[in-house]
Amino acid sequence: MDFKLNFPQSEKQNAEQSARDFCSKFQMHYRLGLERLTYKTGKNQTEIRMQINLLRDEYHRKRGSGYCSRLVQLADCVSYKLLEIVSRNTEDWNNYQRGQQFRRLDELLAGFVAELFHSRQTLEPAE
Repeated sequence: MDFKLNFPQSEKQNAEQSARDFCSKFQMHYRLGLERLTYKTGKNQTEIRMQINLLRDEYHRKRGSGYCSRLVQLADCVSYKLLEIVSRNTEDWNNYQRGQQFRRLDELLAGFVAELFHSRQTLEPAE
Protein backbone atom coordinates (compact mmCIF):
# COMPACT_ATOMS: atom_id res chain seq x y z
CA MET A 1 0.00 0.00 0.00
CA ASP A 2 1.41 3.36 -1.03
CA PHE A 3 1.00 6.48 1.04
CA LYS A 4 1.21 9.96 -0.28
CA LEU A 5 1.89 12.94 1.94
CA ASN A 6 0.25 16.18 0.91
CA PHE A 7 1.91 19.04 2.70
CA PRO A 8 0.06 22.34 2.77
CA GLN A 9 1.40 24.75 0.21
CA SER A 10 1.18 28.48 0.42
CA GLU A 11 -0.62 30.27 -2.35
CA LYS A 12 1.64 31.59 -5.06
CA GLN A 13 1.71 35.37 -5.18
CA ASN A 14 1.07 37.11 -8.42
CA ALA A 15 3.83 39.26 -9.90
CA GLU A 16 2.21 42.56 -8.94
CA GLN A 17 1.85 41.58 -5.29
CA SER A 18 5.47 40.47 -5.11
CA ALA A 19 6.52 43.80 -6.70
CA ARG A 20 4.54 45.72 -4.05
CA ASP A 21 6.10 43.66 -1.27
CA PHE A 22 9.62 44.08 -2.66
CA CYS A 23 9.46 47.87 -3.00
CA SER A 24 7.73 48.43 0.34
CA LYS A 25 10.24 46.20 2.18
CA PHE A 26 13.13 48.04 0.59
CA GLN A 27 11.71 51.48 1.40
CA MET A 28 10.91 50.59 4.99
CA HIS A 29 13.98 48.62 6.01
CA TYR A 30 16.96 49.16 3.73
CA ARG A 31 16.76 52.55 1.99
CA LEU A 32 18.44 54.73 4.58
CA GLY A 33 20.81 52.03 5.75
CA LEU A 34 22.15 51.42 2.25
CA GLU A 35 22.91 55.07 1.61
CA ARG A 36 24.54 55.48 5.01
CA LEU A 37 26.64 52.33 4.64
CA THR A 38 28.14 53.34 1.31
CA TYR A 39 30.34 55.69 3.34
CA LYS A 40 31.66 52.84 5.48
CA THR A 41 33.53 49.65 4.81
CA GLY A 42 33.66 46.37 6.59
CA LYS A 43 31.26 43.86 8.05
CA ASN A 44 28.12 46.02 8.14
CA GLN A 45 28.38 46.86 4.45
CA THR A 46 28.86 43.20 3.54
CA GLU A 47 25.82 42.21 5.62
CA ILE A 48 23.49 44.76 4.04
CA ARG A 49 24.72 43.78 0.57
CA MET A 50 23.87 40.15 1.33
CA GLN A 51 20.44 41.11 2.71
CA ILE A 52 19.61 43.20 -0.35
CA ASN A 53 20.75 40.43 -2.69
CA LEU A 54 18.56 37.96 -0.77
CA LEU A 55 15.63 40.38 -1.03
CA ARG A 56 16.19 40.71 -4.79
CA ASP A 57 16.46 36.93 -5.22
CA GLU A 58 13.24 36.39 -3.27
CA TYR A 59 11.47 38.98 -5.42
CA HIS A 60 12.61 37.42 -8.69
CA ARG A 61 11.67 33.94 -7.48
CA LYS A 62 8.14 35.06 -6.54
CA ARG A 63 7.75 37.24 -9.62
CA GLY A 64 8.25 34.44 -12.10
CA SER A 65 8.74 35.06 -15.79
CA GLY A 66 6.75 36.18 -18.76
CA TYR A 67 4.92 39.37 -19.62
CA CYS A 68 4.15 41.58 -16.66
CA SER A 69 2.38 44.86 -15.99
CA ARG A 70 3.90 48.33 -15.82
CA LEU A 71 4.03 48.05 -12.02
CA VAL A 72 6.24 44.97 -12.22
CA GLN A 73 8.45 46.58 -14.86
CA LEU A 74 9.08 49.53 -12.53
CA ALA A 75 9.91 47.15 -9.67
CA ASP A 76 12.36 45.39 -11.99
CA CYS A 77 14.04 48.75 -12.69
CA VAL A 78 14.37 49.32 -8.93
CA SER A 79 15.87 45.84 -8.61
CA TYR A 80 18.44 46.48 -11.36
CA LYS A 81 19.39 49.85 -9.85
CA LEU A 82 19.88 48.15 -6.48
CA LEU A 83 22.14 45.58 -8.10
CA GLU A 84 24.16 48.36 -9.68
CA ILE A 85 24.52 50.19 -6.36
CA VAL A 86 25.31 47.12 -4.28
CA SER A 87 27.87 45.75 -6.73
CA ARG A 88 30.07 48.86 -6.61
CA ASN A 89 33.30 48.88 -4.61
CA THR A 90 33.74 51.34 -1.80
CA GLU A 91 36.66 52.93 -3.61
CA ASP A 92 34.42 53.67 -6.63
CA TRP A 93 32.14 55.93 -4.64
CA ASN A 94 32.64 59.63 -4.49
CA ASN A 95 30.06 62.17 -3.45
CA TYR A 96 28.82 62.90 -6.98
CA GLN A 97 28.34 59.26 -7.95
CA ARG A 98 26.71 58.37 -4.64
CA GLY A 99 24.26 61.22 -4.80
CA GLN A 100 23.47 60.58 -8.46
CA GLN A 101 22.80 56.87 -7.97
CA PHE A 102 20.53 57.44 -4.98
CA ARG A 103 18.65 60.23 -6.76
CA ARG A 104 17.95 57.83 -9.62
CA LEU A 105 16.84 55.16 -7.14
CA ASP A 106 14.52 57.67 -5.46
CA GLU A 107 13.07 58.63 -8.86
CA LEU A 108 12.37 54.98 -9.65
CA LEU A 109 10.73 54.44 -6.26
CA ALA A 110 8.61 57.58 -6.71
CA GLY A 111 7.54 56.34 -10.15
CA PHE A 112 6.62 52.99 -8.64
CA VAL A 113 4.51 54.64 -5.91
CA ALA A 114 2.76 56.85 -8.49
CA GLU A 115 1.99 53.83 -10.71
CA LEU A 116 0.73 51.90 -7.67
CA PHE A 117 -1.60 54.78 -6.79
CA HIS A 118 -2.77 55.01 -10.40
CA SER A 119 -3.43 51.27 -10.63
CA ARG A 120 -5.45 51.32 -7.41
CA GLN A 121 -7.55 54.22 -8.69
CA THR A 122 -8.39 52.42 -11.93
CA LEU A 123 -9.51 49.36 -9.99
CA GLU A 124 -11.99 51.33 -7.89
CA PRO A 125 -15.27 52.16 -9.63
CA ALA A 126 -15.91 55.84 -10.27
CA GLU A 127 -18.91 57.18 -8.39
